[in-house]
Amino acid sequence: MAVGGDQGGSIRNPSGRCGIVGLKPTFGLVPYTGAFPMEFSLDCVGPMARTVHDAALLLEVMAGSDDGLDYRQPQGLQAESGYQVTGLQKAFAQGLKTRANDLSVDMKIAAIKGKYLQDNYHDEFYAKASNLVWKLRRVFDEALAKVDVLIMPTTPKKARPLPPAKMTVKSNAQKERA
Repeated sequence: MAVGGDQGGSIRNPSGRCGIVGLKPTFGLVPYTGAFPMEFSLDCVGPMARTVHDAALLLEVMAGSDDGLDYRQPQGLQAESGYQVTGLQKAFAQGLKTRANDLSVDMKIAAIKGKYLQDNYHDEFYAKASNLVWKLRRVFDEALAKVDVLIMPTTPKKARPLPPAKMTVKSNAQKERA
């Protein structure tokens, strides 16, 4: 059994590609206390295990209140309002400044894309996506009300091969354009 953080698929995708069970729980079911936050509306931790039963056992242990430490839990828990900077966040930020070359090529590309979007479009796409959440939630709720189970593939594509150990961001970008 393992615990994963899933902001963009980091529980579901590896689980789907490795043949294990991974579950991204309902927002707020599992406290996010102690995990590194990326974005309030995406942050989620969940179980990864060999079987559904094992994943359910781990989820049972993880789920529930953390006595108000995670202000994202929606059960009316009392917590300080606003963004909370943790020691882990400070250490990660310092590591990014001093050891950026240790990041994977994919992480570097994601950071460059994120910086470009922020510099050129500010929060335009984030705001648009945030506004669409409510419409998409309603459409999903209507669709799910008509079925008992929804079975879908975890990911629409197969895993990419690992890049060579010495691959640079520039050579990776050239390879993707080819």
